[in-house]
Amino acid sequence: MIKAVIFDFGGVLAEKGFREGLKAIGIQNGLDPDSFFQTASDLVYQTGYVTGISDEAYFWNTLREITGIKMNDKDLRKEIMDRFILKPDMIAYAEKLKSSGLITAILSDQTNWLEEVNYGTPRQARLPARFAESRRAGRPVVPFITRLCPDQCQDFGEVIRQVTSRSPRRSLWRSPLGEAEGSRAEALCSHFILRSRNPASTEDGHPRVNPWFSAKADKTPFYHHFNYIFNSFRLNKSKKDPSLFSDTCRAIGLASDEALFIDDNIENIRRAQSRSLHTIHFKDIKGFETALRKFIN
Repeated sequence: MIKAVIFDFGGVLAEKGFREGLKAIGIQNGLDPDSFFQTASDLVYQTGYVTGISDEAYFWNTLREITGIKMNDKDLRKEIMDRFILKPDMIAYAEKLKSSGLITAILSDQTNWLEEVNYGTPRQARLPARFAESRRAGRPVVPFITRLCPDQCQDFGEVIRQVTSRSPRRSLWRSPLGEAEGSRAEALCSHFILRSRNPASTEDGHPRVNPWFSAKADKTPFYHHFNYIFNSFRLNKSKKDPSLFSDTCRAIGLASDEALFIDDNIENIRRAQSRSLHTIHFKDIKGFETALRKFIN
């Protein structure tokens, strides 16, 4: 019995901003768009950007060195971000499934761009020194699941105090994947999984503001349609590792065969199937509707 529906982001819930943006960059620089896209797609994994090991600047610098493109970071990212357009019909499906009592989640090989689509432009994060040193050295950062959304906290210090103190709030934190090395503060800052239990607005009707991000006119909030957000950039693991699918189901609290995974990438579909998840290979909305009825009435 299906109890959770897990969606990919780009290509399923939104247009393929990464692919189309990169192809546009290739064309603007006189390069074959398909070849340029393949090179950039490989680099986003090889540089560690997609798994949060490196940052966006390092990815763009490496891409410029290898391909010879001349555009600056601001113009490059604009080509990507402008093309991440949500698909209203798919977002509506997610909300409908959630309202019916099913668990809904996003599992995406994305970067900080996923958060920017939802929240807006990021502010400068104040990372604890130990965490920052670990990231620079390439050491793994301990993953934890949070049931406390970052938008409830004013800064890193407040979040860390809530985790490390002996207050009742500590019970809001747990590690479904087992205790690991490192401090709780370091683990927290990896933002392994954000459980989006809060609505888009507060009880008094005012928009909920995430203090990590500044206001942005073209932001498109969508996290509130989902119970869980799994972002490779925060997980330090991508869908190229089949174990991520098992980790995801375990974090949600379900067996793999109780989850339905939807992705437009056939390789991701095969990896999910290897871990016993039910799958739908997304091609278009009509095909999705037909396939979904086979799993959910």
